[in-house]
Amino acid sequence: MRLAAIILTLNEEKHIERCITRLSEVVNKIYVVDAYSSDSTVKIAQNLGAAVLQNEWKNHANQFNWALKNIDDDIDWVIRVDADEYLCDTLKKEIFKRLLKIDKKITGISVKRKIIFQGILVKFGGIGSVKCLRIIKKGHGYCESRFMDEHLVVDGKIDYFPGFIYDENLNSLSWWISKHNAYASKEAIEGLNIKYKFLKRKDFNKYSLNSNALIKRILKEYVYYKIPNKIRTSLYYLVRNILLLGFLDSIRGTQFHYLQGYWYRLLVDLKIAEIMRYKEIHNIDIITAIEKVTGEKLLSEDINNYNC
Repeated sequence: MRLAAIILTLNEEKHIERCITRLSEVVNKIYVVDAYSSDSTVKIAQNLGAAVLQNEWKNHANQFNWALKNIDDDIDWVIRVDADEYLCDTLKKEIFKRLLKIDKKITGISVKRKIIFQGILVKFGGIGSVKCLRIIKKGHGYCESRFMDEHLVVDGKIDYFPGFIYDENLNSLSWWISKHNAYASKEAIEGLNIKYKFLKRKDFNKYSLNSNALIKRILKEYVYYKIPNKIRTSLYYLVRNILLLGFLDSIRGTQFHYLQGYWYRLLVDLKIAEIMRYKEIHNIDIITAIEKVTGEKLLSEDINNYNC
């Protein structure tokens, strides 16, 4: 049984050594799939023994699925890890102990993900430790093609391994804000697609999503976006900060809940409103309005065959 790691990179010299070093203890091969970084990412990865593949960036799903097609044929299982993430010792032990003896019906394995924000572990607010599908049997899964909130999906049963993947980005707060500003544009596209259905989407049950991801997807598409946009951001923040105990986190933890649970969600709604205004003022279809306002290019192969 051969386990490989796939790491997608673009200018990740701050994180790549930590990520590869922790992974090298548990995987047989590490593939760094780089989108032509301009920093030392590739050099560091090669010096640490990783196999470096390079491909022009389109989106996370395209890059990961391209990697699946270009890794060695003798790989049996693949673990997806972001460059700013690393595995805890418990998870590494579980992989060693259980993966070799896994039931043949299992094609995916979920683990828990913990976020460290500005050096502080976030413990509450519903995101203290969320299960996510990160290990898939090669040939039995892929990454959904979505602008945001894309997940790995598999065609069989999903097991769970105790342990954590830690998400600890070492970049500045200004970088974090800039990244989430870009994410908000992509999330706005997903939000508008719920109403206009201009993007092709597979049914939930065609492939298996991790249960947490499926519940989150259903709540977002069938509950959250049905709530009037004047109140849904505040309502979500109250649920996260009060009912899910986000207020119990440290000062930086509660700041994270505010930024990610209120500021970011509000920014998404403001961008949705901006796109809708542009559409009405210029009397154009929703796809053209999205591309003009956000600069995001919707690929023709992802668009349904009708105008909105």
